[in-house]
Amino acid sequence: MSWGSDLKAKNTTMFEYARREDPPGLDAALQQGTIWYDCLYYFAQTEFSQENMDFLRRLEAFKGSPSNASGKELYKWSGDNMNLSGAVMRDLGESFGDDADADAAVDGTEFDTARGEAYTNLTDTYSRFTRAVAALQEEFPAE
Repeated sequence: MSWGSDLKAKNTTMFEYARREDPPGLDAALQQGTIWYDCLYYFAQTEFSQENMDFLRRLEAFKGSPSNASGKELYKWSGDNMNLSGAVMRDLGESFGDDADADAAVDGTEFDTARGEAYTNLTDTYSRFTRAVAALQEEFPAE
């Protein structure tokens, strides 16, 4: 079953939108609360790669109110769910690992390199997503 057929069966609203509109750029598609965000997230789930979008959502929450506690939580979640490089995880461990200074100042920039890796991973996902939308539009032309 194609991604378009699967989407048609599971979410008519997203299907009809994707059938009629071309996707925006990645940054626009990553705006939470938009139908393209929902479509991209659904697509990422079918590839078992939604963790990058989950990370960006969690990161925005962390940046809204950075603290050592929320940084440690995001660091642990990242280690359990993300495919970040060893160097990035080591750097994050210095700030939020078990031996990190719990009283150190946190300014919200500690995860910037990790955000870059997640975004790079999403560019690959987004490329496949746009091809899937094009295939959906070809398989199910708008009336």
